[in-house]
Amino acid sequence: MVMEALGRLLPYRGIMSREVGRRTVLDSRTRIVSTIPINDLWDDQGAISARKVSLVGKAHIQKLLRSGQVRFVLADIGKPLEWIEPNAQYSFWKNELSPHLAEPSSAEHGVSLDEWPDGYCYFASEWRLADECVVIVAERYH
Repeated sequence: MVMEALGRLLPYRGIMSREVGRRTVLDSRTRIVSTIPINDLWDDQGAISARKVSLVGKAHIQKLLRSGQVRFVLADIGKPLEWIEPNAQYSFWKNELSPHLAEPSSAEHGVSLDEWPDGYCYFASEWRLADECVVIVAERYH
């Protein structure tokens, strides 16, 4: 009876999932980024209702940081989404994202990773949650 209510854990491409009735439900605690750009957001609790607005550059992110109304999420292939803690956002921006951030215009013609410090860069996109909170997703290319 308990097993029927909770579902049965199943492996799903390295992600644990539950079989509930005829549906398979992914376990968000073990979900990893498999491709970028990503198409949806999630955290340990599950899927997050959000929509991607557009690619953004440094000036737009700086404006959002000044407003204090932004969250950062790091998307790196093979790893879970990393939600940057609010008290670490400015440090993440200054020390990690800003020096490696490619401007949206370079997405059209591509970038050479050899031209970036440490051989990687980020493209950032603005997402809006259901409650209109702003999330900046930084997708790491390496």
